[in-house]
Amino acid sequence: MIIRDLILAVIGIISGILLFCRFPIIKKGNNPTEKKVSIVIPCRNEQNNIRELLESLRRQRTRPYEIICVDDQSTDQTASVIRSFNEVKLVSVEDKPEDWNGKPYALTVGAKAATGDVLLFLDADVKLESDGLTDLFSAYENKGNFSCHPYHKTKKFGESFALFFNMLSVAGTGITLPKPIQKGMFGPVLMVDKEIYFATGAHENVRNSIIEDYDLGKHYKNKKIPYTLYLGNKAVSFRMYPEGIKSQAQGFIKNFSKGAISAGIISNLLTALYITGITLIFIQAIIGIASLNLVSSLVFGGMYIFSAGHLFFVSSRLGRFNPLVCVFYFLPLIWFILIFLISIFAKVFHLNVVWKGRKIKP
Repeated sequence: MIIRDLILAVIGIISGILLFCRFPIIKKGNNPTEKKVSIVIPCRNEQNNIRELLESLRRQRTRPYEIICVDDQSTDQTASVIRSFNEVKLVSVEDKPEDWNGKPYALTVGAKAATGDVLLFLDADVKLESDGLTDLFSAYENKGNFSCHPYHKTKKFGESFALFFNMLSVAGTGITLPKPIQKGMFGPVLMVDKEIYFATGAHENVRNSIIEDYDLGKHYKNKKIPYTLYLGNKAVSFRMYPEGIKSQAQGFIKNFSKGAISAGIISNLLTALYITGITLIFIQAIIGIASLNLVSSLVFGGMYIFSAGHLFFVSSRLGRFNPLVCVFYFLPLIWFILIFLISIFAKVFHLNVVWKGRKIKP
């Protein structure tokens, strides 16, 4: 049994290395586009996040053509906060069609209100340093349509428990593989040509999707419309679920099972092997120590240290996580497995998840 677990552990480590082999971090820009860029921000109960984002947009060295915030029937002070920024256009969602999910509809409403040539969709929890828009506009000028997974900045220790979710949502697109396979897009930052966006149906084709970003990328790929995927640098960041661990759980349960199924054979296989491997490493290291088995303790203990180091390396490319979650990686790993099982259970039994006051089926 130990030999079997050792083999699986080695395979798991190799799978993790292959799964996170490259990091296409967006480059510092010096060539912002001359096209008119309309920023569209969907907002539902984002009174705290939206203020920080709009203030960061005020500090940009590169200015957008216009900023449009779409208030998606918020029940807090989101609309009031937006109105306090005179340069921002507020569009309100009055009646959402039954066959649409909230975010795809809000994005479409905002895009229809835009008058620029290019659409930059930003989630309300995105934050930009003063040169953030320069980097994004330059990326568009160099490569055209693109999507970016922001650098994940955490503050509270509990936020760092999103480590594995963050890692595997990135890996699920295939961009970190040795030979990248671009599948899907990232929702927080998406920059596309407006004419092409509407010519391909806007978000109509993914109107009832809970992972509309991923499905929109698949739609673009089916239409043979090229796009590039990036990871955010420190000037393009976000802070996920600052409200606490409950919000984090609801958010990941909402879309985790669907995202895992959609990731693709190679990414899913490597992910399964990786998670299995590092789980066995932890279990066997504990068993070896508890049973006073020196050889097992040294072998699996050494593999545990290597796995923690590898996690620290990967996480530092994706965001700012508390180093303790890498040292004690079994804690966020248990959280990851628990949320995955709950998400699968909710999907199998068609249970609703409450997200920002709306019931959603995972």
